[in-house]
Amino acid sequence: MSVTVTVNHADLKSALTFTSLGLSTRPVVPVLSAVRVNAGPAGLQLGAFDYETHATVTVAGDTAYADTAGTLVYGTELTAAVGSLPTGKGTDRVTVTVTDDGLTLLCDGWAAPVTALPADATAEYPAYPALPPLTGTIDSAVFTRSATRTAACASADDTLPVLTHVHMTAAGGTLTMAATDRYRLAMDEQPCAVATEGVNLVPAGLLVKFAKACDKAGKVSVHLGGNLSGEHVALSDGTRTLITRAGTGEFIRYRKMLDGNTYPTSVTADAATLVKVINRAAKVTGKGERMGFDAGESGVTLTAVRGGKVTGTQTVTATVTGPPVETGFNPVYLASVLSGITGDAVIGLQENVQKPARVTSDDGFTAIVVPVRVPEESAFSKAVAA
Repeated sequence: MSVTVTVNHADLKSALTFTSLGLSTRPVVPVLSAVRVNAGPAGLQLGAFDYETHATVTVAGDTAYADTAGTLVYGTELTAAVGSLPTGKGTDRVTVTVTDDGLTLLCDGWAAPVTALPADATAEYPAYPALPPLTGTIDSAVFTRSATRTAACASADDTLPVLTHVHMTAAGGTLTMAATDRYRLAMDEQPCAVATEGVNLVPAGLLVKFAKACDKAGKVSVHLGGNLSGEHVALSDGTRTLITRAGTGEFIRYRKMLDGNTYPTSVTADAATLVKVINRAAKVTGKGERMGFDAGESGVTLTAVRGGKVTGTQTVTATVTGPPVETGFNPVYLASVLSGITGDAVIGLQENVQKPARVTSDDGFTAIVVPVRVPEESAFSKAVAA
């Protein structure tokens, strides 16, 4: 059987990038580095599965065929073939012909064939996991904002695997995401059409990649599977579907940490302006040293210090209520929780400046950031006074 589909060049490249999330980088068997390609009336479908993660994308296309043809090709060979296609004016369409023996890509006269895997290898290819039952549906743009700014606080340290995940809960018409690396903790709550209440741990890295790739004009369906069971969870925008194994382990009781303190001093400032100055300070703050964060009548003064010497300072306009506070943070950590906020951020500071500060927005986001202790307070004070 031979089926030909014509698709958009950019859509094909984007689909292949997303599908690669299901490709094994170190396959136990070679077939796990393969992509399954199906062509039919619905367009062109690419899929990959490495026993942990399954990614599939359907690319809309033009075809005169009512039948479906499928093949299995190595991901590296397909990527090379797509990369070889001409670019520029008149190359926005790619004709893909799929047969049992492989596929051929045709663009602006350039034909790039990709040979199918041998029949015995194809027989070893695992069946795709089933899509878990629907938990809820949420606006795609809202989902992307929530996922990216929450996952920014997840840990990259595999020695504590549970912290490399985002804790996701659907209940009472709300989808809640939470993540922490022990220095930052973020929670985001957004309206969601909940079909069945559920809770599970979703790998933070995969969550962000799906969120950035999904169609921002549609809806995302969330499938949380068994509650904290290590079974599969899934996300889909109707075109892209990601199914992956959920994390296991006990996540921290984050709500008490977020709501269990009072903050006598409140700083309200434009988040984007703060982030711009914090990033500037980060370039000249010494590794392991803190960026001074002083809230007073004139606003917030951010001070970069390296080797005990002031290397930069700027005051940002802010509304400060309560007593003045002098504290300090890792600039990268503070910027990471502010960068996902549009408009004003409210930063709550405690009387004990060594305790976490709380950052909130008016669109469902809350985070806490642990301050950096002053190794030698006298040295820091001298640096600021100099």
